[in-house]
Amino acid sequence: MKIQIKDLEQMDLFRGIGFDSLPKGLATAPVRSFNTGGMVLSPEAPNATLFLLLSGALTVHLESPYSKPLRTIWPGSCVGELSLIEKTRPSAWVRAEVPSELIALDHNVLWDMLAADGRIAKNLMSILSRRVIDNTELILLGKIRIRELEQASMIDGLTNIYNRRWFDQAMVVHMNRFHRRMIPFTLCMIDIDHFKAYNDVNGHQDGDSALITVARLLVDNLRTEDFVARYGGEEFGVILADTTAKDASGVARHLLDTVRQAEIRDSSGRLLPPVTVSIGFAQPKAGATVRTLIKEADDALYQAKEQGRDCCCTLSC
Repeated sequence: MKIQIKDLEQMDLFRGIGFDSLPKGLATAPVRSFNTGGMVLSPEAPNATLFLLLSGALTVHLESPYSKPLRTIWPGSCVGELSLIEKTRPSAWVRAEVPSELIALDHNVLWDMLAADGRIAKNLMSILSRRVIDNTELILLGKIRIRELEQASMIDGLTNIYNRRWFDQAMVVHMNRFHRRMIPFTLCMIDIDHFKAYNDVNGHQDGDSALITVARLLVDNLRTEDFVARYGGEEFGVILADTTAKDASGVARHLLDTVRQAEIRDSSGRLLPPVTVSIGFAQPKAGATVRTLIKEADDALYQAKEQGRDCCCTLSC
């Protein structure tokens, strides 16, 4: 295929430039044809060519030549400019999405054209600028996606509240704040009473409905600065921010009443047997660690169960 002046008018590299005749370098530049799937650029091979897309479409792939494409390149655009200028291998694979034709501009020809016409150099700078912006947006989107995945990995799939992984990290944060600035907090360990028997009698699906209901009640009846996590099985961990022992006791009693009086229904709306919970709570003291505080709250929870369940307790109660 012979390059014509009208072919250049669609190129970003020559935007706003009128040609009376083909520049010397372009007059002899080859036009390369790629079938569908043909590899234009690869990190496995050095590149010293700027490709100008005449027709067809190209796709850019980051992880492998067969990974999900990052973007599609349409006629008028170019590829290979970054690796050519930096004299490095391409950072991604570029493949022909459909049969495509590209002008292959040798790097020596490109430098001669840039030196001869500052407008071409300006257009190339604009192309590079857009490429950097596109890459930055991809990085930002990638970071957002990573953050979303990290957050998703800290959510319990059944109850849709925080899970044990998040709870462990939150406890470290609150304990560090306590030791640095003496900001008090209360840890409540909450367990659904006789939950194994509930599952045995009613079935695990109804048991799941009870777990979901209790989790929702805990979240709905706490402040926005407090946190609820599913610690494991039928046990929940609650972190009450900036609370005294008296405040924590009042919150615990309110949660007991709320769960005791709540209706539990399955996904179809069928009313299920009610449940109660037992609560053990503890506050950090000088020298406390996350491990010792959880043990103290767990011991208080065990004491609440020993006292008949459906009650709250500290080790001093």
